[in-house]
Amino acid sequence: MSLVLVAEDDVVSRLLISETIKKLGHVPIKAGNGKTAFEFLEENPDDIKVIVTDLMMPEMDGYQLIQKINGDSRYKNIPIIVQSAYLGVKATARLMEEGIEYVMPKPINTQDLEHYLRILLNEDGNGVNSSN
Repeated sequence: MSLVLVAEDDVVSRLLISETIKKLGHVPIKAGNGKTAFEFLEENPDDIKVIVTDLMMPEMDGYQLIQKINGDSRYKNIPIIVQSAYLGVKATARLMEEGIEYVMPKPINTQDLEHYLRILLNEDGNGVNSSN
């Protein structure tokens, strides 16, 4: 069981992502914006295994959150999944420059999210951690 930090201001999207994480046997930590997400990360630097973030959020958007995470050596190894309704060529290129490999358009495809989470949490296709 791993903790997955979810930074998403849309309640429906946050719920959908959280339910997908729970379905895989993990625990979602929900934040309504990047600022709250980063504060939780600072308080629990060793606990978060994956971050799922939207790009467009109040207070601190996803780009700012990614830059703060990448700017702190304690968090550089935490993989990030980005999901957004605004994923054009420029946005995708910018994310690639930030080292983001997992990008999903909205509306969220839960099968793709499950697939990415399994890869990032080192699980096999049955949802069982292969290190156990």
